[in-house]
Amino acid sequence: MAISSVTLEMGGFACEVVTGNRALTALLSQRYAGFFSDLPPRFTLTAVIDPTSTQGKPLEVTANPITIKRRDHRYHLFGDQCSADFDLTSRTGVITLPLNLTSLDLLLKVLYAHYLLEEDAFFVHACAVGRPEGGDLFFGPSGSGKSTLAELAAKTGAAVLADELVIVRRRGDTFSIHGTPFWGGRNTEAYVAGLYALCADHRLDAITPMTPARTFRRLLSCVGNYSTSLDFQSRLFALAGSMARKTVCQELRFSTFASVKGWLGARYC
Repeated sequence: MAISSVTLEMGGFACEVVTGNRALTALLSQRYAGFFSDLPPRFTLTAVIDPTSTQGKPLEVTANPITIKRRDHRYHLFGDQCSADFDLTSRTGVITLPLNLTSLDLLLKVLYAHYLLEEDAFFVHACAVGRPEGGDLFFGPSGSGKSTLAELAAKTGAAVLADELVIVRRRGDTFSIHGTPFWGGRNTEAYVAGLYALCADHRLDAITPMTPARTFRRLLSCVGNYSTSLDFQSRLFALAGSMARKTVCQELRFSTFASVKGWLGARYC
């Protein structure tokens, strides 16, 4: 059995996925296209296909429940036809999975969330749009319009870095945003030029400045909080608080698609 590996990079941070399965290698190449790198990997994950698995639709998210728990310095994943054990100290682990990337996607998010903190970086559930002056980050709860805004921004010709999950990285007194491969993002970096909180209340059009305290509360509900570790929580809160203090944020409310298009057209065209 030939062993092959791919090195993925997100937010300037690389990991290696090792496998002996050709079909899985081809699937990885398709799923993470645009995010391959020759950077030295910070952690290694060996992926093994369960020969008894039956799941199809390898690039689609399955409805089967998957659980990840942390015990001391190890993460354990278990679910229908998948399991994993990862050692945070040695930075190595093994995942057994069907020919479907749902469990691998989830484990990679958790591991990246852990190690990104070492680089002063974290995940935000947001969409990110690039422009010559930098990038705009739009965050908000489900239903607030992140995907719609990203779709409409793309129609203006703007570069959409991601429409659901973005990496934010502190660089001195500024912050950069990076696309991720989840939900069709692109491997692009931009400095944060605009920070916007999307509101799910679509009864009116309004652009309202937000205080740092309010920005922090809204941002905190959208960060990728993948661990109950107190150290993880405190470092994540500190980064989100720093961003809220150092970056001017505005709340956006749009009542119609026409309002969204008008604002996007003025900003990106």
